[in-house]
Amino acid sequence: MITITKKEEDLIELRQCLSNQTFKDFEFVFSTKGTIPEAWNDAITKAKGDYFIFTESDAQPLHDDWLEEISKLLEKNIIMKGLEINPTNLNMCNLVCDAAILKKMRFNEKFKVAEDTEFFARLRKNGISIKQINSFPVIHTPSQSWKKTVTRSFLYGRLMIKILIFHGKKYRPC
Repeated sequence: MITITKKEEDLIELRQCLSNQTFKDFEFVFSTKGTIPEAWNDAITKAKGDYFIFTESDAQPLHDDWLEEISKLLEKNIIMKGLEINPTNLNMCNLVCDAAILKKMRFNEKFKVAEDTEFFARLRKNGISIKQINSFPVIHTPSQSWKKTVTRSFLYGRLMIKILIFHGKKYRPC
């Protein structure tokens, strides 16, 4: 289980949800390091195991058998995106990944916003499929101010142009 946050206190609710899981054979890895892509790369470096399960610090599984459900669906060489209630665009929340994929590819730290969008476009360009399934749901409740939402939207738009130039229209992230 991998997540990132600005401060460790933001993980209290997520840790509680994880402690209630029926599946207990997992490690919890997080990072508070630097920018979002730096934190993801740091957490990935710390993580062990054959599969990585990503979530956001402001998301919680809907069921106590969330990890158990995921463990039954694991597949090699594929990324699965589980059901996200109140979703944003394609992101790292409720994502399961064969660890071998992330040993080869990391987040581009030049993308301070849309880092996950660039990452998914690059994965697809390299032939890695992202399978969206209506399973192992989480509820994601990001909290952002109006100013932050507008600022991020503007930056996201600028970076989408960059992503399309780098990876081509064929490999659109969404």
